[in-house]
Amino acid sequence: MIIIIKIVFLLLVILMGFLANRLEEHLTPTHIENTLLFNLGKIISFPIIGVLLGILGFLLKINQPIGGLILSIIAFGTLILSLSHLPLFPQIILIGLHSHHHSRKSLLAGLLNIFSSSASLHLIMFIALAHGYYFESGVILLFFALGSLYIPGRKFLNFNKLYNILQIILFIIATAFILFKGLMYSEIFLFSPFESRKTAVVPETLNNIQYLKSDISTLDNRIIISKGYDLNWMIQGEKKGDTIYIPRYRHRSILNSGYQTIVINENKAGFIYFTGRLGRGDYVIKVFDEQIDVFSLPYKKVLDSGYGDDIHGEDYIADQNVPDIKINNFGVSKLSSDKQYIEIEITKNGFNPSVIVLKRGIPAVLNFIGADLTEENKRVIMPSYNEYLEFSSGENPINIPDPLIDFIFYSWKGNYGGYVLIVEDLDGMTIEKAERQIRMLNVNGI
Repeated sequence: MIIIIKIVFLLLVILMGFLANRLEEHLTPTHIENTLLFNLGKIISFPIIGVLLGILGFLLKINQPIGGLILSIIAFGTLILSLSHLPLFPQIILIGLHSHHHSRKSLLAGLLNIFSSSASLHLIMFIALAHGYYFESGVILLFFALGSLYIPGRKFLNFNKLYNILQIILFIIATAFILFKGLMYSEIFLFSPFESRKTAVVPETLNNIQYLKSDISTLDNRIIISKGYDLNWMIQGEKKGDTIYIPRYRHRSILNSGYQTIVINENKAGFIYFTGRLGRGDYVIKVFDEQIDVFSLPYKKVLDSGYGDDIHGEDYIADQNVPDIKINNFGVSKLSSDKQYIEIEITKNGFNPSVIVLKRGIPAVLNFIGADLTEENKRVIMPSYNEYLEFSSGENPINIPDPLIDFIFYSWKGNYGGYVLIVEDLDGMTIEKAERQIRMLNVNGI
């Protein structure tokens, strides 16, 4: 989706260059001997200036709120520039040098064409500045140059009224783009940047600490955290020199192709803006007021935190015999006469189901069925209840009088494990929802 948006954006830039060449005489000099050399000069100079503007824009990105304020002021100026092209306003705005070249030195004329007094050109330069990533800012100016290439004899078409309307529309879009960037760098949002995203990443929580593990290459997915909890964020670069800048904290981490840990503790809900090496990418962390309820998040998919496929209970640190618990099957309890019941089969391959869902506060009976008992699996530990159980063949009912928080159980040798998930409502519970809640919502599991 991001690639499609960028392609559409560059097509609009080409269109903007084409319209500028049709409507703004200062962009096309006269009396040039060699059209090819003139166009070559533009293709050389425009991207170079774009790269320089991108580097300058990067400095604006990481120096909030001043950088954002500067871009917001520029956006106000570009709005005036846009309005000046409407018939209701006199065309009194001329920005830049009068470089209506009469030079016969075609290559020089093309190189200096970047200084033309073209409203469209200066607006696209402001866009490159606002974008703030040297490579893509250079590409933006390159595509504008391609759109505005001088082709002798092609101006016989006369659609000036339509061209003017299109130019005004593009000016307004460009102004909105610059304003959005300025406000984003200042962490002020007119609308949620998450609304256009279909996926989000939520950290796992253990003992009131949030854990997140990600690669810089996957940062297009939005990150969601809870305020008031430390975030231990392990992030890996793609190559040496990859860097993360978090302007709010004046933080910079050099990743060097390995994982670096960034610790964030945010006590205010809202958004945290950050960017990559020399302005590569615009990323946002959304901070929730309360602990995150993944079921209410408005995204098509909530990704796990990158910490793998295994879960551990709250007793994992104290007892290293706790096994990895695989979420490969699950069972939901059945309510009957103010109690809830579920059967758990003990096999040579572990517990079936390995994840059990109970309703909070209702007495439960966990009936362990000894289907295939061995020396390894017939004894089970429930550390949260200080229970050491030895099962026999057939039914082995265990009463849980008041289930309130999640807990784990596992074989005494640590070969197999199970997880009991406590929820408010059993209706509509699926393995996907259970997995989400264990990984991202419940403080006892990671």
